[in-house]
Amino acid sequence: MATKLLFLTQELTTALIGYTVTQLLLDSFHRSKSMKPCAFIWILKPPILGDIQFYWSSLGGGLASLMAVFFDTPATVFDEAPFQLTALNSIILSALELSLLAGGYTDLDFATYNLSLGVLFPFRESNVNHIYLEGEILAPIRFAFPTISASDTNISMGDSNLSALNRHSMALMTAMQVNEDFATLIRELPNFGTYLTDSNWFGNDSRSSAPDLLKMLLNEQYNQGINNGKLAQFIAEINALRGNDGVAQNNVLIQDALMATVMNYYSNKALSAANNLFTLIGNSLNFKYSDIGTEKHCSFPSFRLGNVVLQALACFIWLEARASN
Repeated sequence: MATKLLFLTQELTTALIGYTVTQLLLDSFHRSKSMKPCAFIWILKPPILGDIQFYWSSLGGGLASLMAVFFDTPATVFDEAPFQLTALNSIILSALELSLLAGGYTDLDFATYNLSLGVLFPFRESNVNHIYLEGEILAPIRFAFPTISASDTNISMGDSNLSALNRHSMALMTAMQVNEDFATLIRELPNFGTYLTDSNWFGNDSRSSAPDLLKMLLNEQYNQGINNGKLAQFIAEINALRGNDGVAQNNVLIQDALMATVMNYYSNKALSAANNLFTLIGNSLNFKYSDIGTEKHCSFPSFRLGNVVLQALACFIWLEARASN
């Protein structure tokens, strides 16, 4: 039977956990209850799901690493929560097994692991590969509490000023993994990641109805093909601001203002209608104010709570561009 990839989505993770991080770390009863639905999914897999490989991030990544150990199956996890102590806690394991048995469910791999009293852990841990962004918010927790992983791949963030919370992003990790030029921009332009992912600028903290530019670009890119969508076009526009050949490249404020202008363009336009904003004529970087998508004023709503000085500079650039049209 074909192998299936089981993604522990944010919604499924929330449903499976039902408790706070503190409870997951400290309360064995709650942890056994949280893992029980995952165990049911695994035990009920044949013939519904076939062979499973687990993929997901954060708390879901922690649960996926546990399932990989319990049921001896591969898992690739991202920015994972550290649940090694859970995997070695005999009280939690016994509570989970009793809960499953009470429901009439058994699994040989899990029963064997439980009987091994931790001896099988290093062998089962070899199923888990962990990938994370440098400095993301769970890194200090993983330093204090051991994780489940045979390998840890640390993706460098270079000179990025992006906050630890905003580094904890599957959209950001995906873009950096699939497009090396995007990863270079994150590492070399200190404020690029902040403008793109912070909810004060062009990101979305998931509690807001405001658009999230990076997720929009990724979704469109995958619909169009990895090298044919607007993400690649957007990256090429930002790339024009790198280097040391001109005023835009050497003046950080102007560079950041133009970078935010590009983001504003792609955020306001329907992506299907977003063509290149910038054109290069000789050594001059040009764009039309009218192409951004509004004639009302230069303080666009999509800037939300962003830096006022930068917004004012971007406003000046737009007004200059408008006067030249």
